Amino acid sequence: MFIESLTLRNFRQFRGTHTLRFSQGRKNVTVVFGENGRGKTGIFRALVFCLFGDRQLTQDGSEVDEREVHLVNTSSVQESKQDGKPVEGGVELVFTHADHRYTLKRLLQSIIQQDGERLEEQTEFLLTVEKPDGNCQVVRDPDDIRDRIRGVIDYRVREYFLFDGEKIENLTRASQHQKKEVSRGVRNLLNIDAIEMGLRALRRLGKDLGKELERTATGELGRVMKRLNEATTERDTLEDQIANLDSEIEQAEQEKEDLDKKLKKYRGIRELVEKREMLDEQIRQLELEMQDLRAELRDRLGRTALLLCSPEINTVFAHIDKRKKKGEIPPEIRSELIEKLLADGMCICGREICKGTEEHAKLQEWLRKVADPNLGESAWDLWGQLLGIVQQEGNLRRSAEAALQNFGRKNSDMEKSRRQLQHVNDRIGEDARDDAMHWEKQRKKVETDILDRSVKKKRIEERRDELGSEIDQLEAQKAKLDKERGLQNELSRRHSIVQGAFSALNSVATEFTREARQTVATEATKFLQTFLDEDSRELFEAIVVNDDYSLQILDQHHIPTLANISAGQRQLVSIAFIAALAKTAAGGHLLEMPLFMDTPFGRLSLDHRLSLINNIPNLCAQWILLATDTELRRAEAVHLRNSKRWGKFYRLVANGQGETTIEEQSVEDALLSLREEEETLT
Repeated sequence: MFIESLTLRNFRQFRGTHTLRFSQGRKNVTVVFGENGRGKTGIFRALVFCLFGDRQLTQDGSEVDEREVHLVNTSSVQESKQDGKPVEGGVELVFTHADHRYTLKRLLQSIIQQDGERLEEQTEFLLTVEKPDGNCQVVRDPDDIRDRIRGVIDYRVREYFLFDGEKIENLTRASQHQKKEVSRGVRNLLNIDAIEMGLRALRRLGKDLGKELERTATGELGRVMKRLNEATTERDTLEDQIANLDSEIEQAEQEKEDLDKKLKKYRGIRELVEKREMLDEQIRQLELEMQDLRAELRDRLGRTALLLCSPEINTVFAHIDKRKKKGEIPPEIRSELIEKLLADGMCICGREICKGTEEHAKLQEWLRKVADPNLGESAWDLWGQLLGIVQQEGNLRRSAEAALQNFGRKNSDMEKSRRQLQHVNDRIGEDARDDAMHWEKQRKKVETDILDRSVKKKRIEERRDELGSEIDQLEAQKAKLDKERGLQNELSRRHSIVQGAFSALNSVATEFTREARQTVATEATKFLQTFLDEDSRELFEAIVVNDDYSLQILDQHHIPTLANISAGQRQLVSIAFIAALAKTAAGGHLLEMPLFMDTPFGRLSLDHRLSLINNIPNLCAQWILLATDTELRRAEAVHLRNSKRWGKFYRLVANGQGETTIEEQSVEDALLSLREEEETLT
């Protein structure tokens, strides 16, 4: 997909008709430049609205009702109030894909009714497709248009090619929302809907067959099926509860974030609120790390328990080893061989062995030793097992101590962060103005709700995992009974086939997503290493997409460190992840999609900005950058010009009446005006 032009007519701040034409080919960078409030997001909104019909964007916030988002220029609508005529607005997008040229148009009408309510509705949705042979086809059916657009850009992955600064922020927050965003990106990238649909169908069929088998089965099989169905039903119920809790936690986290935004408006507590956000992030990351450490300690528990028996193990080993060195444990000689030699009276070398001789007496002595159950092969086997334990004892002890010390440090860090958080919360409560107190109390309530739901979710997950183990055992019992019965029961055979198919397909899906997470993480790591400056590059080892789809970054010591990196570095991690999704979606090649970025440079240092300017144009077919005056200064502009990838520049100019005009400038004129503006400011 290559965007040729975007035309806005009475859309948001843009009164009248305005057209932007975008760069392609070698010079594939287009910059739309303007101060905050001038309409950069309005252009981004126009593109998303034209392609997908979405009126809302992520940064609108959950508290904004879609009906409150008006797209037709407000001044024009107000002026038309007197004559009662509706005002027409809309967007037209021209793009090419697979040798076809598409012109997509969405038109709206808006009017203020007599009761003062503003009504806005879509009046036209039209797609014109120009084929390579020059013939044109006009498509008017909305469903047909949507299907054709999905053939160009899948709605599910649109946010990873058309994204804003809010998306960048969300990807590096250790929250339920972050996991959902990352999960959605990876899973949509895989397009595994068919697999998941198949899994759901097999699970339903398996449950139905299981219930039928329970009704017809008798004896031990009936008992096993009854408990298997009960456990499966309970597990499915718990899965639904976990999903509901995830949704509730995500909503509560969003509510807490919205409350923090409100509290930030009060200058006296702004720094405290920002510090609290930092501490919240640290605590969430520490909780994730401690969860991993607890799992590691559980895995070590069985092996580490041997250290409790270390004195006894060493005593027994020393005793057996001493006797082995004395030759009292001859593992290479079996009692059957010695008995045969004595019975035959003949050595294996052919020499005769007579009773009363020294050789005969020696063999009888060996026979007594070998026949001793404490000194036979079992003693030899025990010696070998104890040798392995004794040799590994040092490593086992050191690794256990290291794990416990690490857990202790994390726990200490957690307690310290929580004390600091409590102190900050107390100060916010003391310093907040009366009209902010309600928000602060509401935030504390939301925070408590998140904690309670998280604890409840953890308990449910533990019970679900217990049921999973029990279900595996019950299915093994059923398989054994089926084998003993020779699968004579047709219903039981069908049930086994369905369960086997489900397990196989689930294994495929699990491995598929694991490989996809690893691929995206590997590509994201490569991008991050490219984006970072030389000093920062040595500090970070890898970006990781965890099993629960949380995004993490490891330092050079392989320790999770996302909570401790700067805001600018967080932005680079997010952009690296999005770039990795884009590259993976394109099969590792140049992405034939535009990357449409709305204010992505907010907290980046100059070196990091220049690094992105060097690399992103090589990643995609087009880079459309919506930048503020604090993001694109002369230094960045000169670097972009020198890259020879910059083709178009548009400036958003306010007309003094809350409206914006789009003015195109050449690259050289843009550089000159940026220099004059900086000189004026200094």
